[in-house]
Amino acid sequence: MDIKKSALVAVAAMTLSVGAAQAATTTYNFAQATPDSGNFSLGCDAGGILNFAGCSVTHTSAGYGVNGSPDKQPNQIDSIPGYETLIVTFDWAVKLVDFTLGQFGGKDDYDYQINGGAWNVLQTANPAQIGQNYVTSFAVRATRTGGFFAGDVANDAFTLAGMTVAPVPVPAAGILLLTALGGLGIAARRRKA
Repeated sequence: MDIKKSALVAVAAMTLSVGAAQAATTTYNFAQATPDSGNFSLGCDAGGILNFAGCSVTHTSAGYGVNGSPDKQPNQIDSIPGYETLIVTFDWAVKLVDFTLGQFGGKDDYDYQINGGAWNVLQTANPAQIGQNYVTSFAVRATRTGGFFAGDVANDAFTLAGMTVAPVPVPAAGILLLTALGGLGIAARRRKA
């Protein structure tokens, strides 16, 4: 009887702790202030024939941007005169719930990339609903695409205003394994006593 009660208590405790871990999300609002980025770092890339002296990450009340060299809009991720990419690298794998772009509107569109994979091109949704587990990095860039006569070529400019991340959920098989190991540990401890 005691082993059954102990096992039930262990299962209940693990279920509660896993449920709490899955529900805990962290929202970063980059427009308000530069956060203590102990969980991630920021980098950039600037390319094209006119961006020739590297780049740096900038911060304003609108969020994070990229300063290419030369750059007409040094506080935004823009596509003039080349392309600019802001890269967020996490210290450990997370679930990327979403990210929000600031100063985004009109004819703006963007590409984003997860873990260095293929680019998801011509996105217009803001915030971008991602919902992907095991994300170690993501990048967002201005696209320089669209109709030339519509006036939206090289017209993209925005900031990274925020993002929401969560712990990677523990798979159901992992929960069962941890529950079984916990129950065996409790049973072994009871037998020794």
